[in-house]
Amino acid sequence: MTTSELSQGTIRPTRELRTLLTVNGIANVAGGALLLPLAGTFDAPTGLSPSLLVGFGVFYLVYGAAMWFAATRPRPRPAAIVALIAVNLVWAIDCLLMVGTVLAHPTTLGSVLLAAEAATVTGLAALQLAAARRWHT
Repeated sequence: MTTSELSQGTIRPTRELRTLLTVNGIANVAGGALLLPLAGTFDAPTGLSPSLLVGFGVFYLVYGAAMWFAATRPRPRPAAIVALIAVNLVWAIDCLLMVGTVLAHPTTLGSVLLAAEAATVTGLAALQLAAARRWHT
């Protein structure tokens, strides 16, 4: 089953999918809430500018809220679930691009954190997509 076929069907509100969306949402909101006030503290050890870190924090808050909202819907819209999963994959690519390009100049610690973020969100996206596909009707 392709992602486009999934987005046209119905996703049953399963515990597995809800749990994955909720965990992803809570982690993002917590990360954003932590990152926003500490962006100026994390810039030197990570090599990422405070403005970039504030942007990450805002993204985490908004994206986390969207994940949580989707997890609490009685019947989440398939297109919304697919979009949220796709954002995880785009975010993973963005993190890797920041490690290997001039988009950012991370320190070794910053590069390790960005690579770990990319691996984590890719894993979450894969689990979310698998859960959504298993319960497609």
